[in-house]
Amino acid sequence: MLQTSMALPGFDLPPSPAITAISEALKAEFPTKAKRFVLTHLRRHGPTSGEDLTDAMKSAGINCPEGDKGYGWIYRALHRDDLTEDYGVAYRRKGNGTKGATIWRITAKGLKA
Repeated sequence: MLQTSMALPGFDLPPSPAITAISEALKAEFPTKAKRFVLTHLRRHGPTSGEDLTDAMKSAGINCPEGDKGYGWIYRALHRDDLTEDYGVAYRRKGNGTKGATIWRITAKGLKA
């Protein structure tokens, strides 16, 4: 029989329970690690754009399960909890040089967190 699909037979199995458990654990710990990283980075380095914070997190091995666009809610959550605030706007490196990169700084409450 002629096979018309590029898929190999027998490789359509679901992931093992162990792999699923590891993936879920990594997803669950992402928010805590990311928030802690952002606050520590802002304490040490001062105001920083969200793009630079995202790149720094990725370099430190803190990867968002949803990809690069999934980091934004971390910055919104820190801002909502009054741990960070908008400091300014910069040109976006990843947006073809358009304005709109938020520069974040830590608040007094964030310094105590």
